[in-house]
Amino acid sequence: GSPRHVVAGVSRLVSRRERDRVRPRRTSLGNAGGRRGSAPTDHAYLGSGLDKGDLALATEENYGDLGVITPVGWSPADEIGIPVLSVDRDYYNTYPVDPALVARAQHILEQSGECVVQGPFVTVQQCTGREDIGNELAARFNAICENMEGAAAAHVCTLYAVPFLELRAISNYVEDRNKDAWDIPHAVQRVQIVARKFIEAL
Repeated sequence: GSPRHVVAGVSRLVSRRERDRVRPRRTSLGNAGGRRGSAPTDHAYLGSGLDKGDLALATEENYGDLGVITPVGWSPADEIGIPVLSVDRDYYNTYPVDPALVARAQHILEQSGECVVQGPFVTVQQCTGREDIGNELAARFNAICENMEGAAAAHVCTLYAVPFLELRAISNYVEDRNKDAWDIPHAVQRVQIVARKFIEAL
């Protein structure tokens, strides 16, 4: 789904829980396109080893294409000087993930025999179907994977001070578009299995 649909849905969920006086916690689950290679020549990916079906936990979320293009290249939203969100501080491209939830999820899943990689995630408005652009986004945010929803959910959770966690399974590499290499059913199955493990352990 698009970020605006995620904002609407998460806002409605948070508002309902606040009304019912229940302390909300938002967990985003899904499949994602992984940055190919996790190569030892790139420090951002050293040792991550992401492959199709692998699990990833976000350590932060980033709006990947929010900013400004000039003759000298791309610059993030803070270069424009207008915050996207102002609560405890000004927020531009990057939104937090609750570190205690990340640590807990990592522990629970490792105890159940799962291997999980942590790192920054990128949210884009258009799927990246070119390897060069994927490499640029990975370097820009030191990111391990991309999706189309996560930053919007993290944005709303930051607005309402709701602890946020994002767990995804990798369905494909961010490379020159090749749908024959995708494995969305396997990624969906993986994230459903680990989500159940995580929820049952809470």
